[in-house]
Amino acid sequence: MTGPADAVRPMWGSLNDSIDARHIFEEAMRLFATRKHHQNRAAVDPWTIVHFGSGLAAGLMEVPASLAAGAAVGYEVVEQVLERHEWGKELFETSGPETVANAIVDVVVFMAGYHIGRWWNTTGRRR
Repeated sequence: MTGPADAVRPMWGSLNDSIDARHIFEEAMRLFATRKHHQNRAAVDPWTIVHFGSGLAAGLMEVPASLAAGAAVGYEVVEQVLERHEWGKELFETSGPETVANAIVDVVVFMAGYHIGRWWNTTGRRR
């Protein structure tokens, strides 16, 4: 017999079922990855350092800003596509595509590194 309570029950069942709603919320809201299985599910993971370093290198090499930003965004798009396939998951050693928050942080951190690299180059110029 079904009643009004069944109409509002979440699609994963009651809170006493095997899936804990608090766990789902915590995973969706993770800011920092502290375990390998958090990779791509948190806004900041170990790959964030790699994105910063790549941006720093691009800035130090004085790559034009539009080209650097385009490359960073293009990489994130390609990564999204690849990580939706099994072989892409194996390539990146991840369980699936990264969150939008992670992709945004990757681009922002890349550009921060880029601007620091460009700034660094200006400190060596004689006036």
